[in-house]
Amino acid sequence: MLLSGRTAIVVGASSGIGLATSREAANRGAHVVMVSRSAEKLEQASQGIAGQPAVFPVDMLDGAGLASAFADVARVDYVVITAVADELARRAPIDQLSDDQIERSFDKMRGYVRILRILAPKLSADGAIVLLCGASAARAPGPGFALLSAESSAIVGWAGRSPRNSRPSA
Repeated sequence: MLLSGRTAIVVGASSGIGLATSREAANRGAHVVMVSRSAEKLEQASQGIAGQPAVFPVDMLDGAGLASAFADVARVDYVVITAVADELARRAPIDQLSDDQIERSFDKMRGYVRILRILAPKLSADGAIVLLCGASAARAPGPGFALLSAESSAIVGWAGRSPRNSRPSA
């Protein structure tokens, strides 16, 4: 499948699945926009990517930073979000979680919402949004993974609706 003339925004593009997705989309001719928190890791990851990928070092929890990074994006064809928001640092048995760990446990969902609040209105009619989450959304969580499982399940449940058409009531 050729992606010439198409734009793919990949969040979490500095490593793993996000980097592999960026490479493959670029190899198929897409203009790739790579997004990740670390400017250094992102710059290094962009080396060797076909074409001239745009690089946006921004944290997905930074709403103003995201708005600025995506301000000049008029249309996007593919949005792939693989970012993890340091979720493994907040793994613990429920009775041992601090208030801050509980609050931070849902940062991934917050980041996904912030990104799509900006990009979903710019999605082409035949575009696609891909949201990645942990396998614990589909199976019973292991010890210490209860909140991560809940967050992944929330992402799966939300992805069942088109974010482009999901308009929360006021």
